[in-house]
Amino acid sequence: MKTMKVKQNGKLMLTLAAVACLYLSVFLWIGHYGAFWSEDAGVKYLQASSLADSNWTTASIEYPGKDVDPQLEFNPLAGAHTRLRNGQIHSIYPVFFPAISSLFLHAWGFPGLYVLPLLSTLLVVALSFFMAKLVLSEKAAFPVAVITACATPLLFYAFTFWEVNLAAAALVAGLLLSLRIGPSAGPKTFLAGMLLGSVVFFRAELVLFFAAYMAARMIVRKDWGNGVRLLAGGGMVTLVFLALQYVTEETWLAHYFQNLPIPPAGSAARWHFLRHTWRMGRELLFAGHGNEWLNLLLLAPVAALSLWLILRERMAARKTPPNSPPGDAAFAQRRGTWTAPVLLGLVLLAHLAYLGLSLTNRYPILSTPVVSGLFVFSPWAALGLVRGRDKNPLRTEIHLAVVGFIAALCLTTPVSGGLQWGPRLLVPVYPLLVLLSWDACSRLREKETRRRPVAAACLCLIAVSMALQGWGLCLLKDKKAFNSQVMNKLSNLPAQTVLTSEWWVPLSLAPVFHQKDFFVVHSPADLGRLLTLLAKNKRTEFVLVAGKDARIVQALDVFFGLRPMSEEQVSSGTDAYFSVRLLRYRLRPAQNFSAPVQSTSRCMRAST
Repeated sequence: MKTMKVKQNGKLMLTLAAVACLYLSVFLWIGHYGAFWSEDAGVKYLQASSLADSNWTTASIEYPGKDVDPQLEFNPLAGAHTRLRNGQIHSIYPVFFPAISSLFLHAWGFPGLYVLPLLSTLLVVALSFFMAKLVLSEKAAFPVAVITACATPLLFYAFTFWEVNLAAAALVAGLLLSLRIGPSAGPKTFLAGMLLGSVVFFRAELVLFFAAYMAARMIVRKDWGNGVRLLAGGGMVTLVFLALQYVTEETWLAHYFQNLPIPPAGSAARWHFLRHTWRMGRELLFAGHGNEWLNLLLLAPVAALSLWLILRERMAARKTPPNSPPGDAAFAQRRGTWTAPVLLGLVLLAHLAYLGLSLTNRYPILSTPVVSGLFVFSPWAALGLVRGRDKNPLRTEIHLAVVGFIAALCLTTPVSGGLQWGPRLLVPVYPLLVLLSWDACSRLREKETRRRPVAAACLCLIAVSMALQGWGLCLLKDKKAFNSQVMNKLSNLPAQTVLTSEWWVPLSLAPVFHQKDFFVVHSPADLGRLLTLLAKNKRTEFVLVAGKDARIVQALDVFFGLRPMSEEQVSSGTDAYFSVRLLRYRLRPAQNFSAPVQSTSRCMRAST
């Protein structure tokens, strides 16, 4: 027995060592530690930086241009990521992840920001190993851990400054402890509830998973005593989270409520809510391409496989004649043995097509919010979600909890996932999807007479998923390199003042936000007022960061007679949208600028 345990622990340690070496190699290859994938990471960096610079006394974000713009009229961070409180800029995101990260930032600089994402991902891999061993078998533990590490978006988010994988680690740890609990384990149940409840400190929407798991556990086990303890543990931590949020930010769930796009009342509001809910649910589960017909083609094989699995389970549950093989075997003989391999092959072809479309897309980064639906990005997940009756109560608990969480998230998510890789809001439950899908593939293979084609198709699906994650890492490296190059060029320019009409520029360049004075304008009238303020404050030189929307450059020339002294361009190597020009301008001191009245009707809205 001890020898077997040593072998199992040795396999786990070997797996973790191999994954750690792989992750370290990828981390060094990606580089550009002071640049980020998304604007969300930018504002969280500003929170962490503010905490470290203020000796952990405040997370408010200092506005370097406040001496020129004391009313914050040209606040470069205004928008969906921040809010104003008492004349100060505050992030809408909870402070807990940036607060912990600020310790590593203070100790090791920019590389320290990735300590939590990397370590939490390794923890998820280890926990997936133990969960598969508990719920499936010892034989399944190794492949489940490897797939979780290399064939899911967890790999991508291990190298981004985001709390997604940290939330996944807390969720899987709490769930694993809860699954291991017997009927008489009182204190452990309370601790499991606290672990499951702690996910709200990092991802508030995961309170839906806690609720879904509570319901699933009561349905399967009907253990009211431990259920109450689990609820008490999770509820206590959630109340602490809400109290801390109110104490530190004087609000609750600012991220959720600030981004709710629902009108206040009336039938129009209800219709808008239904349309918005459908759009968010579609993006989360079914979006794979902007062309609706092509998107249907990508989804059709997954839908056909899911329907066949449902019918197969129903037919297997029916009574069969006395002399016929039981259930599934009888159905397989009646319906033909090539159905499963053919359907899996079609799903594989659709997945390959999705990968090919992403590789040839002119905007593979910009389009990620609307082409990352679960069943297109990870079609193998359908195998785990479309399940029949299972005699294993632990697998049933996990399945019901995941399905309930996904359904609740589709109905309540307020915003799109933004720049993401895969369905970002579902990443914390990916380890559970891997476990359920591996079990479904194994059971399908056992029930089919054509076992080798089924196994080959499943392995090929995993291989394509790994290739897709590799492409995601290439996009991550390119986006970080683009931002890093822009920051380097901007830092080398002598001008202290930076203007832009692109909302994403200040947050994407967050690491140099306090080195320069950023201002954002939206119309020629705004531009005229800002130029007058700059001239009065003897800001005689500024840099314009111009993106795809060139109207601000035209406005400076046509309305104000300003032409650039020099120009530099930076472009992404993979996404045609991410291209900016850095233009240097000079002003005369105390010069007055005013845009023609007719020009104010044509706003320079930043393209998104």
